Amino acid sequence: MFQIEWIPKAFRQLMKIKSLRNRRKIEEKVGMLDSWPDCPEQDIKKLVQQSGYRLRCGDWWILFDVDNGIQIIE
Repeated sequence: MFQIEWIPKAFRQLMKIKSLRNRRKIEEKVGMLDSWPDCPEQDIKKLVQQSGYRLRCGDWWILFDVDNGIQIIE
């Protein structure tokens, strides 16, 4: 099981989302990443020209990288 770590910039961006419903949806999807790489129902793709992955959540993209844990980068 992985530990999810939000960087401060990503957390500030999350708090700027006005819709509480969208914010909770994003938090829920990110929370599912703790079982990486067994995230079968998630829309996750490897980034092409940089390291990391992107997770689609409605109109939002969640960019993350996997190291000893999962760190949210944007």
